[in-house]
Amino acid sequence: MTKILLLLSLTGTILFASTPAELTKKNCARCHILTKPTPDMIPDMKAPPMDAVMFHINLVMQDKKEIKDFIVDYVLYPKASKSVCESNKVQSFGVMPSLKGKISEQDLATIADHMIANYPSPEFKAMIKEIQKNDKMNSLINSPFLLNSE
Repeated sequence: MTKILLLLSLTGTILFASTPAELTKKNCARCHILTKPTPDMIPDMKAPPMDAVMFHINLVMQDKKEIKDFIVDYVLYPKASKSVCESNKVQSFGVMPSLKGKISEQDLATIADHMIANYPSPEFKAMIKEIQKNDKMNSLINSPFLLNSE
């Protein structure tokens, strides 16, 4: 009988366990957009989109363990000095509130693994490349070293 109850308990835990995507949505989507942002979303953003967060983390860190440790630490003990986002983003959004006591380190580690595997999305990367290409073109067009034929 004890074995049956243990089996039922474990089965229930497995059935009701959250997937990494569900954990991320439950704990992060209140503030972070989890899809590629569109211009109409910008005015209502409470925090940088998850794509942008991971884009900036990836600019500074490449080692997955270092990224995972950073995410867990930052979410529990956030500080402006730890931020990898541009300072103007920290000024406009502020530093995220600590989730210490609101989420377990195990769930945070699961979310960090999910973020590493899924963000930034290929669509976001393509959008950033297009923006950077346009910025380079605009700087060339406005260069004082080019002659305008107009």
